[in-house]
Amino acid sequence: MNFDDKAQTWDSEDRALRAVAIAGEIEAAITGETYHKALEFGCGTGLVGFNLQHLLRELILVDNSTEMIRLLKNKIQSSGIHNMTAYTLDVMKGDPLPGRYDFVYTSMALHHILDTRKLFRILSDYMEEDGFLCIVDLTEEDGSFHKTESDFTGHNGFDPAVLKTLLEKTGFYDIHFKTFYEGIKKSEEGDIPYSLFLITAKKK
Repeated sequence: MNFDDKAQTWDSEDRALRAVAIAGEIEAAITGETYHKALEFGCGTGLVGFNLQHLLRELILVDNSTEMIRLLKNKIQSSGIHNMTAYTLDVMKGDPLPGRYDFVYTSMALHHILDTRKLFRILSDYMEEDGFLCIVDLTEEDGSFHKTESDFTGHNGFDPAVLKTLLEKTGFYDIHFKTFYEGIKKSEEGDIPYSLFLITAKKK
């Protein structure tokens, strides 16, 4: 999918409200912990990050969409926030991440990544020992969520139990998951119900 073309209209009311719910679930998962350097993979325009940055000392946000990051940088500058830094990077093509992290999260990005195992290995390589990982994404569905987008080539959601096994094989432990959100995606063909899960894990 061409996210550069979608950037200007990305911050819809529905996505903003969903980002608040996602950030709230992630915040609940990290309550009581202090993280020095956090990473959001696949950040888009930073809707989730802006709802979490007050909890974090430093937040690095990366996405492979130049336009998404351009808009995000403008939002960071105009808001006067100093602990968020955004980069256009494609880690799946070998771009290195800046630094190492004790907290990594990703929201609604994983189902766009074809090689899930490769991504988990990359994230693991950049995480500190016992670093904390949060993944929010679609539960497995029949393809309806992206059926109107002919250029979508990702996953139709995930079975969290399958991801748990994959995480165990790529350097993570203490893995837990829960379904926490039920939503409706509006489309020209009608309303599409969907649900989101949260997986948490620690880096070995």
